[in-house]
This record gives sequence, C-alpha cells and structure tokens, in this order.
Amino acid sequence: MGGSIISYLRPGQGVPEASPPAVAEGNGIIPARGNLKGCARAVVTGGARTGFEPGRKLIHLLSGLIPLFYLWFDPSRREAVTILGILAIPFLGADIARRYLPALNRAFSAWLEWALRENERGRLTGASYSLIGAWLTVLLFEKRIACAALLILAVGDTVASLVGRAVGGRTLFGRKTVVGSLAMFVASVLLALAFVPPRVAVGGALAATLVELLPLPIDDNLTIPLATGLALTLLSLIP
Repeated sequence: MGGSIISYLRPGQGVPEASPPAVAEGNGIIPARGNLKGCARAVVTGGARTGFEPGRKLIHLLSGLIPLFYLWFDPSRREAVTILGILAIPFLGADIARRYLPALNRAFSAWLEWALRENERGRLTGASYSLIGAWLTVLLFEKRIACAALLILAVGDTVASLVGRAVGGRTLFGRKTVVGSLAMFVASVLLALAFVPPRVAVGGALAATLVELLPLPIDDNLTIPLATGLALTLLSLIP
C-alpha cells in the first residue's frame, strides 16, 4: 500500500477512478483513510462483516496464559482464585458501569470496536465471561482438570473457528461447520492427553465440542470450561 493510490474500474466504465488506500476485508474493502491506524484497524476489525474476528481470536489464545501461569508458578488454588478475582473486578466493573452510563458505553464501544461483537455493546463482554469462567473452573476443579479445561477453551475453540472458516463445508446450527467441530475435538483430545488418560481425554473433548457446537444461550467462555471440567472430573472417577 505505502500511501499509493488504488484504482479500480466501475462496472460499465472504462475510465479508472482513484480511491483512497484500502485494506481488503474478505469480500469487501475497508477504506484506510490514508493512515496506518486506519489500516491496522481495518485488518483487525476484518471480522466485523466476515465473522473471522482476528482480534478476538488473538485474545482467546492469550487466555491460555491463565492455565500456563497456574502450572508454571504453581500457586495454591486459593491464591489462583484470588488473583483471578482481582483480575476480573475491573472488567466486571467496567461492564456494569457502562450499562448505567451511556457516555461511557459509547466511549468503551468506540475504543474496543475491534474486539466487541454487536450483542456485547450493552452486556458483559467475552473477556468478562472468560475471567468468570476461569475463576469458577479453578475454584471447582483440581489443578490438572482446570488447566486442561481452560486450555481446551483457549486453543480448541479457536481451532474450531479457524479451520471451519478456512475449509467450510456442511454446517450445523447455523454457522458451526462439521469440519470445525471435528478440528476442535481432535485438538481438545491432544490437549487433554497432557493431563488425563486417553479415555478421559476423549470424553472431555467430546463434552467441550458439543457445548461449543450447540446454540446455548450462555456465553461459551463460561460453558465450555465448566462442562469440560465436569466431564473430565466424572470420567476420572470411573475405574
């Protein structure tokens, strides 16, 4: 791009018309308004109309740092729950405050438009649900189960979206693809095998995949780790 002029032909015309620098966005084009900030925003917000949501995918993957921190630094469950609670407070506080302060909600939505879905502009964001889900998962399940469940959420759910969008094919429940769900199942099994026996890993991966696939009314940042943790725990009790 580099500040050059992109020209295109309108249908039925033979004279090129100059347009401002732009960034390709799936099937469309977002004007970058001639500056780097516009280009960056166009790339990151490419999912606004295509559903790819690269900004959200990056945040989703970064949530995998929570179980890695839990494993590497080995805090007690009480310490981990306390840390996650402290991290969640500002996110929840901001979400609650913007429900009652329209000006704050508008500023928040404008600043984080690259990461927000339309239905999050007036309710809890995915980040808040993710931290609540992590807090509950660490509180309720033993460390190896909690870490497996949170890694499956961070990596498996992202793999499902990326593979499903790249490959496409038959869909279930609207937008979820069969190949994407299969990719999540395989990724989830591989992740769980680092913490539990094979039969338990398969059962936990199946639970995670089904919860991700079904059109449940609750955010999957909350349902996936809890359902996965519960399945792994119950299956681990079976001799």
